[in-house]
Formats: sequence, C-alpha cells, structure tokens
Amino acid sequence: MHGYLPRTKPWFYEGVAEYLAAAHGNGGRPGEFDFTQMEQKIRQRIERHSDPSSEKTTITNLTSLIEKNFHAWHQNVSTKDHYELLEPYTGSLLLAHYFFHGGKERLTEVQKYL
Repeated sequence: MHGYLPRTKPWFYEGVAEYLAAAHGNGGRPGEFDFTQMEQKIRQRIERHSDPSSEKTTITNLTSLIEKNFHAWHQNVSTKDHYELLEPYTGSLLLAHYFFHGGKERLTEVQKYL
C-alpha cells in the first residue's frame, strides 16, 4: 500500500491494507471484496492472527502509532516477534475502520488527509 499512498503515514496505508484484507477474507475469490458486516470481519481477522494463548488483544499506543514515519514504522516492526508485530497492524486496522465507518465527518477528514 505504501506504493499507492506514499505521502500518507504508515498507520494509514497499513490500516487500509488490513481493512481490505478483512473485507477479502473468509475464502473470497481473488479481487472479490465484501464490505458488509465489517465489524464482524475485522474481529475475525484480529482473532485469527492473535496469540491463541492470550485472552486479550493488545495494540500499539495510538499516539505513538500515528506519529511514526516510514522509517520509524519499519524499524519498529522489524524488531518484533510474530504476535507483537500484530500490535501496530491491529491498531492501524481499527483506526482505518473508525474513519471509514464513522459517518460523513470522518470520511471528510480522510479526504482532507489524502
């Protein structure tokens, strides 16, 4: 997604990528997306990739997440193990969902950001 949205922060393009993956998941054919019931699909995606031995899902501190540029993001994710790696991606996914499904005002914020 960085190639498509190079001027945006990593939380945004990674969140969009995770959002699209959730809409594509559950056995969909290549290129086929279903944006209905996104809350359920996002929950399933997070659960499917979470540590099965943990009863909770942890996300990266949102202030820290939105401030990271490409280099800081890459440095952060390159030092994490598999389940820790999910923390910034899960946070990004939830933020993307927040903006895409938060009504006209939030969509306007995304349009201004882009």
